[in-house]
Amino acid sequence: MMSSEPVATKVHILDKEYAVRCRPEEQTALQESARYLSERMEEAKSSGRALSHDRIAIMTALNIASEYLKLRQEKEALEAALAEDIHRIASKLASSSARRSTPPPLD
Repeated sequence: MMSSEPVATKVHILDKEYAVRCRPEEQTALQESARYLSERMEEAKSSGRALSHDRIAIMTALNIASEYLKLRQEKEALEAALAEDIHRIASKLASSSARRSTPPPLD
């Protein structure tokens, strides 16, 4: 399947408009990402301290990156626990199946 050609999409971040190119099927995700980023930057801006737009962007990016890394670590831990559970269940099933297929002793 061929991907669509990128198109210019306008996003608004912290009262500024930016033109960003993306494939049409990515426009919704791009708009949602821009809205989320703008909200987070607005939170940093309204913190009461006078910060430049660059400082607001850097602080917001660091906070989002930190949250992302924490979530990624949690996901990896959950995947490892799930893999252990699956292995344990598969072992129990194999053990149970082996016991059932063993014929009873002859008297």
